[in-house]
Amino acid sequence: MLADLHRRLHRGAYWAQASRGVYIPKADGRQRPLGVAAREDKNVQQAVVTILNDIYEVDFS
Repeated sequence: MLADLHRRLHRGAYWAQASRGVYIPKADGRQRPLGVAAREDKNVQQAVVTILNDIYEVDFS
């Protein structure tokens, strides 16, 4: 699965999936909308964060 994701990212064929919408209850009884990303999208997001942190950490040190 990760190998397929890696290939799609390098080919430029990766498209993020639509977020799943859920509602979570608030203390006052109302509900708040929340978007939940798919696992594959979370993996891509974390990889981008790791790469950008490595690039820009030196600039902000």
